[in-house]
Amino acid sequence: MRQKISQLIEKQMKENDIVGLSIAVVDGQKTVWADGFGWADRKNKIRAAPETVYRVGSITKLFTATAAMQLAEQGKLDIDQPLKKVLPQFSMKSRFKKAGNITPRNIMTHHSGLPTDYNRGMWAKEPEDFTRLVDLLRDEYTAYPPDTIFCYSNIGMTLLGHSIQKVSGQPYSEFIDRKLLTPLKMYNSYIFKTLPDTPQSSKGYSHDEESTIIPLRDLPAGGLNSTVLDLANFTKMVFAGGRFGRQQIIRKETLDKMLHFQDGNAPFDLGRQMGLGWFLEQQSNEKPNLKAMHGGDTFLFHSMLITLPRYELAVIVLANSESSANSVHDIAEDALEMALETKTGIKRKAAVKLSDTELPTRPEDLISFPGYYSTGDTIVQITRDDDQLKLISDDDTLNLVLREDGRYHLQYKLLGLFSIDVDGLDELAITHTRIKDREVLLARFHGQNMFFGEKIVPGPIPASWKSRTGVYKMVHPTSGLMFNDLQLKLEHGFLVLQYTIKLPYREEAEESGQITLETAGDQLAVIHGLGPGTGDVVRAVYRNGEELLSWSGFLFHRVQ
Repeated sequence: MRQKISQLIEKQMKENDIVGLSIAVVDGQKTVWADGFGWADRKNKIRAAPETVYRVGSITKLFTATAAMQLAEQGKLDIDQPLKKVLPQFSMKSRFKKAGNITPRNIMTHHSGLPTDYNRGMWAKEPEDFTRLVDLLRDEYTAYPPDTIFCYSNIGMTLLGHSIQKVSGQPYSEFIDRKLLTPLKMYNSYIFKTLPDTPQSSKGYSHDEESTIIPLRDLPAGGLNSTVLDLANFTKMVFAGGRFGRQQIIRKETLDKMLHFQDGNAPFDLGRQMGLGWFLEQQSNEKPNLKAMHGGDTFLFHSMLITLPRYELAVIVLANSESSANSVHDIAEDALEMALETKTGIKRKAAVKLSDTELPTRPEDLISFPGYYSTGDTIVQITRDDDQLKLISDDDTLNLVLREDGRYHLQYKLLGLFSIDVDGLDELAITHTRIKDREVLLARFHGQNMFFGEKIVPGPIPASWKSRTGVYKMVHPTSGLMFNDLQLKLEHGFLVLQYTIKLPYREEAEESGQITLETAGDQLAVIHGLGPGTGDVVRAVYRNGEELLSWSGFLFHRVQ
């Protein structure tokens, strides 16, 4: 297993310009393998090792959720009571009548309806304390009614961390250290806004060059620094029913609740499986078994912690390069499968290879598919060309080809003649369905169902929003995430917001996107679509007699 995984890691690192990576494999109460590859600090010739400290991003959420459940089992935090019971100062506006309560439980399952991020001040040279977030949210709107749809929320976990601090009477980072890190002998792990410059700390890399690590405000959502060896101890506690050494960190019955499916009845869940803090997945090899996991992504660091509790197997992969996001996931999955085979003899089921045969497009699909779809970050159009469906995205046109699995697969034809696979597009399978009077495209990728897009139809746009079209600039540029350009325009009969984001870790690093807005009155417009990253509200506000746009905490004024 070590030899095969080492070869896979070296291949992934070479293909994806990954500078440094560490891995640990856990079997029961033993770390059976831990190693480092590449450089933790290439300039100073410090190799990556099992002891290398990385930013682990959202794996932090497992510790925040575990701390919340420690308080719950002590009767100090009721996870089904409104969050306002713990944080009376918490208040957000809502577009939804008779919406339910935001609770610690639906925060931990990402069904709270809170937006994903409050980006202003989230990344900064000197970020504010995360407890300031509750005050910053007062003029903002929730994205969805609670318990309606999975919408990953760093805001939610940050508020939960604030609740832990309030209930325990201790600073959040101290509580995590006293109740989890120290008892688990995670002596090289700590909550902090950045990664200090020490010989044991990894540098961060972008495009194979060392880059600046930007401090984070929202510590309960992503502020943990750790090593693969320390995180291995956390998984050992899970396998021991909440016990580590002589200490019962959390009761077994509490841990069992965290690893139990919490949702699935929300209309737009698509069968997504969430525990309390944990992403869950029901696997089928020789016998059914549960996979519990969480990943983490910051600008420069990516991580994956994945477990098979039934077999007491875990893999942790941490990497220090912007380009490593997919690699840490693939390496962890493959290593876990190999560990399972090594321990039990259970082999991974071979993927079913679909025939290349193209089936005739179904007549009903030629009618139902065509239209415009909001995918959350762009608009795509599906058109009918005789008996063929085509998907148009920006300047690309792809064929939708029906295969034997009953789904449509994306296919690119070079010069309109030769079918080629573009970055695994053929693995993405699409179906059209209706959920709660919404027409949606569902995508299946690597065995998982997800939203691809929601059909949108041009409708009347209030004169107030038409008058706001133009180019906007940030009123107060920040040291962290920054919008270089923002344009509000009409396109295909829709109100569209086009933007360019300046990323904070590299001078020339930018990302662009385009989203559709659905107006909700004269002052509000909602990012159209379903799922993570959608549902945020753009507001028209007035400051000193000037009309501005407000989005995720940022203010923009029109320049033309």
